Amino acid sequence: MKNVNKKDGKSRTVLTVVLCFVMIFCGLGLWAQKGLFLAPITNALDISRTAYSFADTCRYVATAIVNIFFGFFVNKFGSKKLIIVGFFALTLAPLCYAFATSVWLFYVGGCLLGIGFSFGSTAIVGYVINKVCRKNKGTVMGAVLCANGLAGAIVALIITPIIEADTFGYKNAFYLFAIISAVALLLFLFLYKEPKNAIEEGEVLDAQEKKENWVGIYYEQALKKKYFYLACVCILLTGIVLTGVTSNYAAHLKDRGFSADQISVVAVISSIALAVFKFFNGFVYDRAGLRITITIDCVAALLVMVILYLIVPTTTGFVFSIIYAISGGVALPLETVMLPIYAKDLFGQRGFNKVLGIFVSLNQVGYALGAPLMNIAYDLLGSYDIGLIVSAILMAITITLLQIVISSANKLKKLPEENLDKI
Repeated sequence: MKNVNKKDGKSRTVLTVVLCFVMIFCGLGLWAQKGLFLAPITNALDISRTAYSFADTCRYVATAIVNIFFGFFVNKFGSKKLIIVGFFALTLAPLCYAFATSVWLFYVGGCLLGIGFSFGSTAIVGYVINKVCRKNKGTVMGAVLCANGLAGAIVALIITPIIEADTFGYKNAFYLFAIISAVALLLFLFLYKEPKNAIEEGEVLDAQEKKENWVGIYYEQALKKKYFYLACVCILLTGIVLTGVTSNYAAHLKDRGFSADQISVVAVISSIALAVFKFFNGFVYDRAGLRITITIDCVAALLVMVILYLIVPTTTGFVFSIIYAISGGVALPLETVMLPIYAKDLFGQRGFNKVLGIFVSLNQVGYALGAPLMNIAYDLLGSYDIGLIVSAILMAITITLLQIVISSANKLKKLPEENLDKI
């Protein structure tokens, strides 16, 4: 009977992980190529790109605000109710975009997207995987989040001809998004069950399980630790730098003289690389630890900025643009896969939910600031070059601060469990 229950538990875990993959694919993944809508919408409705872009600001602000309270919401209501709310919002959001004839409805859609992504993406997936997996949580998290890059590549191929079919073709693409989100909503409504802890209280764990399920400290204790605030600064800087650079790379390449076809190739390779390296990132973490994983990611981020700063429209330059796309795939998990890993590895299980919510919120604030700051620098200086230099400096600072954060957390891990309550 015990073996039957164990088998049923494994089957339920597999189904839960598959549903998490579906969540990312139908949530973040659908909107990964949102930039394709910019020109068609603003041209069709004769509104400025600046006015339209504030919809993204609404999205980031809504996500940041909601995730501050993520720990409270998930502890009070559980993950299933939050996911249902999330996909309901993700079903309504594209309908707002489709029916909008003025900017205000785009802003409503942006707020709904923010709520949808709060309860249907990184934070909730991190919570679920941390709960149902005993080992290799980084690998599983990476595998699930690679759905974002995979969906981005597929969606680009499907919706481009739909959008280009006529002046208001973008509406049909948004209707398709709404249908897919509604189907995902039904899947979670009928197939998803609230996950139980994979490890029971008092259970004897092997060395790897102890390492991945470190009891850690409570959120209130974390607030008293200096390295908590250093970690927050690192996550905020990472969001600002990577979003500022990667959201404007296409415009930068165009400014440098690259053709639309070349930029399109870079975009496709970038999406594929992102899918591959999200999995790779989690795999490396499970085997080499946080310090090595972070160092690889941050060095790749620095390489991204150096390449974009030096790149020229030659044959060699095009090769380097491909290297940029691959390096970006290595670096961007810093904004997704690594957030639950930070929370788990640096602070442990006790404060995981609340710490994760704060980290996701700060990351979203970085998203909201990154692109505008980079474009302000462009408008003032006529190129992205100075912005790239400043971004590289900030990333170098982030690497240094993260080493301090990891060392501080490692000292805490050496303390006996009974001493953690006295901190």
